[in-house]
Amino acid sequence: MNASRPLISIVIPTRDRAALLRETLDSVRGQTYDNWEAIVVDDHSKDETGEQTRQAGIRDSRIRFIAMTEKTGAPAARNLGVENARGEFVIYLDSDDLLAPYCLADRVEVVKAHPELDFAVFPCQLFRNTAGDTQLLWNVKTEEDDLDRFLKLDVPWQTTSPIWRKEAIKKVG
Repeated sequence: MNASRPLISIVIPTRDRAALLRETLDSVRGQTYDNWEAIVVDDHSKDETGEQTRQAGIRDSRIRFIAMTEKTGAPAARNLGVENARGEFVIYLDSDDLLAPYCLADRVEVVKAHPELDFAVFPCQLFRNTAGDTQLLWNVKTEEDDLDRFLKLDVPWQTTSPIWRKEAIKKVG
């Protein structure tokens, strides 16, 4: 584990998803790239999400837990996570998503090679029950206009797809 400032902050909003969140955090801990922090922002869970995440943080200091003071939803949780992020880059990860083991390494390679980019978007593979159980990819680059794709339910990108420079997020507000 890297004791210095993390390069990537992974912001994970959640509510009542303890079982799924455990798998999500396992996928984060399974990365080939280790200079990250995971910030789990809980929006008033009534299950064991809070205690489970606190325990995960004891086992791995890169995992941090923040409890929201008001019940306001995932977008507000993401914003609170970014406010507390120490990394230069931010990835939003929903609490029912998984990262492939090479995800962070691939993204870091691209953003380091392209310092002019505020963000970069990567493909995501969808799954129903377990990773790899479908071959459906989101965010595959095409020549078609993104709005036209969106209107046909071919989503140009999903929440987890981009890696953002934290400074770019701050500019947008």
